[in-house]
Amino acid sequence: MEKMSSLTEKRQQKIMEYLEKHRIVKTAELSNWLNVSEVTIRRDVKELEQNNQIERFHGGIRLIEDLSDKEMLFEEKGSRFNEEKKQIAKEAVNFVQDGDTIFINSGSTALSVIKAINDSGKIVRIVTNNALAPTVVDNYSVELLMTGGEYRIKSKSFVGNNTMQMISNIVANKCILGVNGISAEAGISTSVYQEAGVNELMIKSCSGQVIVIADSSKIGTFYNFKTADIDQVDVLITDSKADHSKLVSIRDKGIEVVISEKEEITV
Repeated sequence: MEKMSSLTEKRQQKIMEYLEKHRIVKTAELSNWLNVSEVTIRRDVKELEQNNQIERFHGGIRLIEDLSDKEMLFEEKGSRFNEEKKQIAKEAVNFVQDGDTIFINSGSTALSVIKAINDSGKIVRIVTNNALAPTVVDNYSVELLMTGGEYRIKSKSFVGNNTMQMISNIVANKCILGVNGISAEAGISTSVYQEAGVNELMIKSCSGQVIVIADSSKIGTFYNFKTADIDQVDVLITDSKADHSKLVSIRDKGIEVVISEKEEITV
């Protein structure tokens, strides 16, 4: 049953990838491309529609417009929730110990965590596809391993086969991931297919805690590409603006939820 679920998930991710390129397709076209029956495709389409990822119309399916263009430039992401990201990063450092080997992915929140670890003076090894990591690491206590790979301008990250090969050759004991969305029902997700693959492999290659860092805007949302089910996450660190009921749902799944607080300025 678990194997069947995995095959369905991979097939649906391929459907979304195909739609990213072609925007509008017919079920028969997908059936031929994936070499499965139209009945199977219709079942996948129904599930994707229920998750608000696609919409059906007479003759085919298409991406929902506001989902197809959800990826923001790194510069846009970096200008939002700045203070919250700094506080989330400080909380994340509390989970880091000397001697850790840590996977950290791309994104502005992840970059804040890399900087916070650097500033903490803890002796660690960081393995990352975050292309901006060298700009915030200047402490000899941090051994920085860059995955290399194909450079994505929008996300300032490395993706592709070389990136995946590098990650697959390393076993980390911690994994700290920035995400586009996290919910109790849908797990963790991203708006970019290649990034989802990198994040998924980081989780699979981690022998210890998986820590998700996400500001309040990410809580309870789902994007095009699923990285992992919620039960593969050990800790969620977010800010106090997050929807309480959605956090309760995540906590009820056995996830440790940490709320970062802004530091009060005393005069």
